[in-house]
Amino acid sequence: MWAGLESLVEEAMGQGVSPGVVLLVGRGEDIIYQRGWGRLGLGENPDLDSVVIPATRFDVASLSKPLATFASLVLLMAEGRLLLGQPVADFFPGFGGAGPFAGAGAGGASVTVSQLLTHSSGLPDWVPYFKAPDFAAAGPQPFTFDKRRRSRLVAEVARQPLVYEPGSESRYSDLGFILLGDIVEQITGEGLDEFITSRLLQPIGTGAGFRRPGSGVRGQGDAELAPCGICTWRQRLVQGQVQDENAWLMGGVAGHAGLFASARDIHLMAAEHEAALAGKSTLLDGRLLRHLLDAEPSVPGSTWLPGWDTPTPGASTAGSLVGARALGHLGYTGSSLWIDRDRGVHVVLLSNRVHPHTGNRGIAALRPAVHNAVFECVDSLSRQRSRKRAD
Repeated sequence: MWAGLESLVEEAMGQGVSPGVVLLVGRGEDIIYQRGWGRLGLGENPDLDSVVIPATRFDVASLSKPLATFASLVLLMAEGRLLLGQPVADFFPGFGGAGPFAGAGAGGASVTVSQLLTHSSGLPDWVPYFKAPDFAAAGPQPFTFDKRRRSRLVAEVARQPLVYEPGSESRYSDLGFILLGDIVEQITGEGLDEFITSRLLQPIGTGAGFRRPGSGVRGQGDAELAPCGICTWRQRLVQGQVQDENAWLMGGVAGHAGLFASARDIHLMAAEHEAALAGKSTLLDGRLLRHLLDAEPSVPGSTWLPGWDTPTPGASTAGSLVGARALGHLGYTGSSLWIDRDRGVHVVLLSNRVHPHTGNRGIAALRPAVHNAVFECVDSLSRQRSRKRAD
């Protein structure tokens, strides 16, 4: 049944889509299908020649947004420590900079936590802070974490002039989630990594985690983590360090990127979100999660719910067969997670397509094709079960 899907991935691997790929399909806590393809590297280094298996850990990039930062905020909102409509200026006085959309009314002073979560705050998508004179010298040198440097970067984000009227549209923004990660730390007095690990990642049994300089993820060495290409700024191969330069400058822990995880880890996190939406989680507040994720997007024409994306009609990375109520997110390094709520299944696709260079865009065509093949298999299995029950 899965042969067509496997041929599809194998053909893409032969065309150089990524050195390694892992696919996992889950239904609740059960794993329906899992497999790895390829090797960690391209044979250029014996240390990178491990075969990719479902347990291989990847830098999952922006999957950090829903699975770590958004989940942390849900925990805080459930405890009454944060409000969805709370002004961002409560945490960052003067937020919104001095641009044309600063000030009162519909400007920066009125931007809420909800608007950061739905990418409708007015912030630009990305700024290469790591290239700024204050930070650039940190690149090629052996890295020493500096809390003051991290604080300066967050302050720069909070001062960033808005580039459109808040609430008028959605523009995907790493900057908004950098601030959301810092809000978690301001409220809890803990690192984002410490909070989400103790409150969610460890209780559900994952080995996922952020990687501060010199740390490991549950004891796994750098050579066992998928490499993410050569960083021209750091002047070295990125492996075991977060690929995103701004997140690396922040010490590997940021609201927009930094999580390392295996497909099984992501599966367990997806299953916990599914359980919460069904009112069966003891960790995540199901009523709150349904309130956030059963709503229509707050911005007309947007696909963004708080923390999660939904399918773009006719152009979804989850293919043409995905359910309309699906929740998903992508990661720059080649990762993705889609939870099809209509079918009750989730699909984890991890890769290191950025190795050896970030210009490899083949994963864009592979994602929808894989999801279509997966959903065809899942639907076939459902039909088989229905026939057996009828017999």
